[in-house]
Amino acid sequence: MTVILGRMWEVSPPGRTFSPLIGAEIAADRAPRVVLPLDPSFEHAVVPIDSGLALEERALASDTLYYLGTGRDEICLTVEPGRRPRALLLGGAPLGESVLMWWNFVARTAEEIVSAREDWQAGRRFGEVRGYPGARLDAPAYVARPVPANPMS
Repeated sequence: MTVILGRMWEVSPPGRTFSPLIGAEIAADRAPRVVLPLDPSFEHAVVPIDSGLALEERALASDTLYYLGTGRDEICLTVEPGRRPRALLLGGAPLGESVLMWWNFVARTAEEIVSAREDWQAGRRFGEVRGYPGARLDAPAYVARPVPANPMS
């Protein structure tokens, strides 16, 4: 494991943070299972970079964020034989309020998401993305979807 931000197993890289959090890369290349300690007061998520990982008997698709919620003191990832998958472990102190995420926007209400999308499309508020060689990307239209409180519980 490589700790990117925060603190885990007494490892604390020099990156500066402004809230309690953890960001770590998991490279599952030496064992059929990986047990990771978690701070039960944090919200956590796992993002598999490669296929070949399972959590609690559930296969995890690559490039998908799996929200784990709070209250866990560890997770056990199992590795498909012959695979060497990597994943990101992300976590931090809960925000204390519900938020919506849509494309690159984070807001408290659907109306704020719609407003942010409109501002992005109109070139307001967000500035320019410098160094990107292509045309400005259009934000997808917002479609409200119900989100389970903890899909991995």
